[in-house]
Parts: sequence; C-alpha cells; structure tokens
Amino acid sequence: MHGSGQFLHGRGLHFWMQLALPRPGAPFLGLTAKRAAPILDALWNLPRRHFQAVPDLREKYAAILRLCQTDPTPLLKARMAALVTEWLLDVVACADRPVRRVVTPDIAQVDAYLRKHPNSHFTVEELAGIAHLSESHFKRKFREQFGMPPGDYLQRRRLETAVKLLSQGKSVTNIAYDLGFSSSQHFSTSFKKYFGQSPLRWLRTVSDKDFIPNREKGKAGAKKDASGYFPWVDEEGRLHGHICPEPKEA
Repeated sequence: MHGSGQFLHGRGLHFWMQLALPRPGAPFLGLTAKRAAPILDALWNLPRRHFQAVPDLREKYAAILRLCQTDPTPLLKARMAALVTEWLLDVVACADRPVRRVVTPDIAQVDAYLRKHPNSHFTVEELAGIAHLSESHFKRKFREQFGMPPGDYLQRRRLETAVKLLSQGKSVTNIAYDLGFSSSQHFSTSFKKYFGQSPLRWLRTVSDKDFIPNREKGKAGAKKDASGYFPWVDEEGRLHGHICPEPKEA
C-alpha cells in the first residue's frame, strides 16, 4: 500500500512503470550514455518521492499505455522512447517544484469540524455555512485546496470511519444508520464502490490482529465454515466476518 503523502486524492487506479537501467556506458531510451546520464542522475536523486503532478503527466502516461498496445514497429519504438524520455523529464520537474499547499482559515475550520465529529453526517450546504461562504464559492475553494469536491471528501471520510466501526464489531445496519446512509444496501454499495469489496468480504480479508479487541465482546465459532476461517459472531448471533486461525507457538 502506498500513501499520497500530504496530497489527498480520491479513488483511482495505480500504474507502475519499471525502468531497466542500462549498464555503465550503454545507451538508454535511444540516448547515448553521455546524454542519458543527467536524466538517470536526476531520477536517482529526486528531492521528494511524494509530489503533485501536472495534468500533462497523466495524459502522456496514457499515451504511453496506448502505444504499448500497438504492434512494435521500428518507428513506434522510436516514438515510445521519445515519449518516455519526455515523461521522465516531466516527473523530475514536478518533483523539483516547491511544495505549496495552502489551506485558508475558512476551509481549515470546516476540516477541523469534520475531524471533531467523525460520526456525523453533513450536507455541503451545512459545511458552506460553517465556512461562511456561499455553496458555489465553498465548493470551488474546497476543491482547489483539497483536490476533490466536498461531496467526495465527505463520502471518503464516512467510509473510512465505517472501516473503523466494522473492525470494532459494529453491524453493517447500525453503521449505515449512524453514518447517514439511506439503507444498509446503500452503505454496502458505496463501500464496495470505494474499496472494491463488500463490508463483509472486507472483514474476511482483514488481518487477525484487527479482530483481537472484538474477542472481548463476542465469540468465534468452534469450527471453520466453507470460507476456511472461523465465523465471527456477536452476542446476538449476527455474523460479522471471519477470523484467521491464531498461529501456534513453535
């Protein structure tokens, strides 16, 4: 799992680009060793690993991916080398830019209020009122400073709170009600859209240590079920997930 440093971002896809570095004196991306040396040196010595990219970086990366799906003719290979070289130079330029992330007092007040009330549900209109801004002005400023619309930010915070509540053994129905979802189905659909799996499936995949506090409030089944794990049942007999078997001491 890789974080985004101080730059918040919403859901997205992660792509990897692996570079096969040349042997000393060998060419790189069609460049002679002498011409490639400054690029390689800059990549090895990036001033920071987390940085905010420019839109062109994403567009050029998408173009590289499209070329990868094309028959590798000699001309296409030359175009690919040129585009990757340009993309790498853009990466170096973005990493070298000074970090400037300013949150104005009105928007910071809203963020602080949200952190103080993690289980509460707010509308964008209510948050704009806290910032003493019109709804349209608040949306614009919030997106500029946090990199996402306030509605997406609210949804993200609600679902991240839901993860904590799930790990504490709270039922899907109660979480949906507490966090302001219209129904447990609405919550499950939103959870799956954000995390890629349903709440109960997420519970089955979390590590055993996340369930240790729950053992004081419920009990695990004596036998494994079809999933291969021990079913986790609360005092009222509701299934909340599964527990991995505890490792035996050597």
